[in-house]
Amino acid sequence: MLTCFALLVYAFLIVPHLQSREKVRKHARQIDAVVPANTPLYAVDPQYQPYLFYVHAPIRYARTIDELPPDTRFFLVQARNEREAQTTSHWSTHRAQLVLRIKDYRNHEIIVFAVSSF
Repeated sequence: MLTCFALLVYAFLIVPHLQSREKVRKHARQIDAVVPANTPLYAVDPQYQPYLFYVHAPIRYARTIDELPPDTRFFLVQARNEREAQTTSHWSTHRAQLVLRIKDYRNHEIIVFAVSSF
């Protein structure tokens, strides 16, 4: 009886408290909500972003936006590259649309873009 009570306390009180304090995985869940699990997410010069380890989509790395392949559907950039991502002519018949902005616990901002047609 005591074991059952302890498990219930853990399940209903401690686990929700631990989940609310997560710093890294919540950002991965935000990205997972936007990017399908089987679609590559291109990370353009992301530096160290620990939540990328928890993203379900395959992560591909690039140094610049110009290195992204023509079939790119989703990519992320740091805030300093936001304007370049929005105005690039890398995709002749498509454009990048901002779909998610994340500011992590270190105050680093990452922006996820989806490439869509006009």
